[in-house]
Amino acid sequence: MAVVKRTPRFEKDFKKLTREQRRTFQHVLDTKFLPSLDQSPPSFPPSLRVKRVHGTNGVFEMPWDGDGRMTWQYELEEAPGVTTVIPRRVGTHGIFGDP
Repeated sequence: MAVVKRTPRFEKDFKKLTREQRRTFQHVLDTKFLPSLDQSPPSFPPSLRVKRVHGTNGVFEMPWDGDGRMTWQYELEEAPGVTTVIPRRVGTHGIFGDP
């Protein structure tokens, strides 16, 4: 089971997205990202192109649509079988100035 803990900064970014961007992001999150976290270890489909953000220790990124990107980090396991992620930023490629 995956747990997502959204930060205030992430929520601020999310609100800046257009209605269509929010809808697309949520669809990718629900249909591809979260189900991938339920596998042990997490196994993301190639279409998400998940990778570590260069120059960071434990921050990952994935595109969710064209120029849409999300960065996140894993939190230590709270309970056996529970994967917790903390979304850090969501928006365009410009979020990488401060992932």
